[in-house]
Amino acid sequence: MTYTQIVNAITTTNLTDDQLRNLNTLLIDTLKSSRTSRTSSKKAMLYVGMSVTVDHKKTVGQEFIVKKINNTKAILTDENGRGINVPISMIVF
Repeated sequence: MTYTQIVNAITTTNLTDDQLRNLNTLLIDTLKSSRTSRTSSKKAMLYVGMSVTVDHKKTVGQEFIVKKINNTKAILTDENGRGINVPISMIVF
């Protein structure tokens, strides 16, 4: 089933509030598990001392060194020694 077919099925069917809430819960749980698996795989490839960039408009063109890896975030340092705390999902290598 394609995205447009799913959207059409949801909008043309008279679903109750409980059914819509259940769909919403299912979608949110699917998104969370997808994000968790992507972050876990990215975290497994990171290591302390690795040179990375950050996907953010304020850090365009800057390279950082991984100083510490936490559960969901990593502490990075730039060439001036300034440390920033960044979600692992925003790290590009």
